[in-house]
Amino acid sequence: MNVRPGVEKDLPAVSAIENLCFLPEVAFSEQALEHLLRHAHTLVAVDKEVVGFVAGVVFGKTGKAITLDVHPRCRRRKIGSMLMEALEGEFAALGAKVSLLEVSSANQAALALYFALGYRYVAILESYYGPGRDAVSMQKSLVTDPYQNNIT
Repeated sequence: MNVRPGVEKDLPAVSAIENLCFLPEVAFSEQALEHLLRHAHTLVAVDKEVVGFVAGVVFGKTGKAITLDVHPRCRRRKIGSMLMEALEGEFAALGAKVSLLEVSSANQAALALYFALGYRYVAILESYYGPGRDAVSMQKSLVTDPYQNNIT
């Protein structure tokens, strides 16, 4: 398994995975995914074929994860963690000090993944994904505090 930058030729695989992971009313369109591949920091996980991807952007000192998708047949293999950690590395290399994201409040597996990666709850965003579909806003510091272990 390797992680590499996404390129335009990955669009069919990325689009297929997006449509397996999200309901049509919240899935990114093929045009939006093409835009992410061209203009965002998009990484793909490859195991003979594309099995997952993540996309994000950096604004100043803030990185924003836009989407994380792993093919359903490839879940529970740490691919999501690998992709998020690689994206956070890109964010940090570009000077970001914090990473932000939103996740469906109903997606317990994703919430568990993000908590395990060190993300913390910020707020509930009511109806973020449509009426009655809330999101959880989360953030993670990308800066290691050398004094955090010395706090009493």
